[in-house]
Amino acid sequence: FALILFSDGVEPLSNERAVRWNVVEPISVSPLTSSVFQMFVGRDPTPTSREVQLTSASDAAVSWSAAWSDESTPPTSAAWMTIDGLASAAGELASNATDSLTLAMDATVVSDLPVGEYAARLRVHDDCTGSDLEHTVQLSVLSPFQVSPQIEQEFAGAVGGPFLPTSRSIGLSNRTAAPLPWSVTACSSREACAAEPVDWIDVVPNAGTLASLGSI
Repeated sequence: FALILFSDGVEPLSNERAVRWNVVEPISVSPLTSSVFQMFVGRDPTPTSREVQLTSASDAAVSWSAAWSDESTPPTSAAWMTIDGLASAAGELASNATDSLTLAMDATVVSDLPVGEYAARLRVHDDCTGSDLEHTVQLSVLSPFQVSPQIEQEFAGAVGGPFLPTSRSIGLSNRTAAPLPWSVTACSSREACAAEPVDWIDVVPNAGTLASLGSI
């Protein structure tokens, strides 16, 4: 912002005009909305990649660089997103030009991610202005199985029984397009399953293979 003062030579500073200079970032990133991916544990994500556009509104070439930051809670131990197949990227946008970046997952990393919600942030740095532009990515890793009902199952009775109800039914569904082997183990807690299985409850059947999108 500046103030320009005019004088007619007789009365100094008799007129003034305000001047405002707006400096805008020459690079823009689109789309502005987050890229959303979804996958089942150990399967390929959907979609497999997303395109992000970098556009320059400058009359001169603009240099840029891009890298990922993990926004997951808790953070993952390895970078799971790539830019054109690499962990980072850099380039130069010609005058008033547009370039595309392909955002995709590192298959060797995401195949080991457990069920949960993950987030990453792409930071595009304008080497000329020093500004950072951002694009967020969200990933949902889902269990391939769906169990219903999801409420706790209760049995009650006096010491020595009988206990009612005598049995409960639980449904198991395969949410993927491939057959899935399955097995059931009864235990007092997830941490104690291998060392302390529970022997007072029977699950029948306790193993099998679910067809694609099948259920039992």
